Parts: sequence; C-alpha cells; structure tokens
Amino acid sequence: MKKKEKVQVIKRDGAIEDFSKEKLLRVAIATGISQQNAKDIIGKITKWAKEHKKVKSTEIKKIFSAELRKVRPYSADLYDWYQKVKIKNMKNNYNLKSS
Repeated sequence: MKKKEKVQVIKRDGAIEDFSKEKLLRVAIATGISQQNAKDIIGKITKWAKEHKKVKSTEIKKIFSAELRKVRPYSADLYDWYQKVKIKNMKNNYNLKSS
C-alpha cells in the first residue's frame, strides 16, 4: 500500500502546515458562493497542490481568487481587498511591536 503524501503549505511567515481542504472550504463558503461552487474550486486547487507537494499560501490565494472571479466577481473583489487589508495590518502590527 502506498503511503499518502501530504501537501505542505508554506505560509507568508515561513511556517509550514499541512494543506487543508476544510480550511479552504470554510473560506469559500464565507465568500457567499454555493457549496457546489466551493467544492469545485477547492477540487481544482487540491489537484494543483498535489502536483506540487509544497505550495506557498500566496499561490493558493491567487488561484482561489481567480477561480472565485469566474463564479462571483464581486466576491472575488472583496476577497482580494480583505487579503490586502490583512497584509497591511500584519505589517503595521509588526512595525508597532518592533519599535
């Protein structure tokens, strides 16, 4: 029996975690798309991730945004905006802590 290899996700801060379809599904559903559309998008991302074994979280987000845009452009715009705000806040919080 073949051992199932896990896909590793390299986070923005360099931390590594296991790829989680469940985590992506929660994000997809939160954007307001149907469960079926969410599963379709997650399926595409999962297939892509398994081909690479190690993927960056930023790459997953780009693919998710592009696929979401095909289904619900307005939600993709909101998702992209949220990601930019989150990154900006992370940088601001880091700068505040280091000064």
